[in-house]
Amino acid sequence: MPIQVSAFMSKPVITLTPASTLREAIEKMEHHGVRHVPVVEGTKLLGIVSDRDVYKTLPAITAAQNVSIAQTLDSVTAEMVMAAVPLTVGPDDSVLTAAKVFATRRIGCVPVVDAETGHVVGIVTPRDVLRAIARSGALAQA
Repeated sequence: MPIQVSAFMSKPVITLTPASTLREAIEKMEHHGVRHVPVVEGTKLLGIVSDRDVYKTLPAITAAQNVSIAQTLDSVTAEMVMAAVPLTVGPDDSVLTAAKVFATRRIGCVPVVDAETGHVVGIVTPRDVLRAIARSGALAQA
């Protein structure tokens, strides 16, 4: 039986709203030790903010608008820097499905979305996929 994404996804998922500021995004990432945070409105997934999005945007906006870093942190929102409509997988998808997403796209995570409710129920990284494969012994059998 294939390993399902639900068996190795990270949960609960830390989220941002579209109006969350860069300061809030950084604080959540640091506090929870994560590098990717989904942006949701209610239960709908709108996008994802990565630490790279934040750290690339911060100096660019600060310089372009000739404002302080503190002003940028408090005025730029998640909606302004997020990658919109990210790829997703479902909790019942296989580890192979998740692996294929990472193999074909240059992304650092995939939100796990329940198809019935539309809720973000987890998040998966390439490291999670490799750990799941290694634990299953699938590599030893190949």
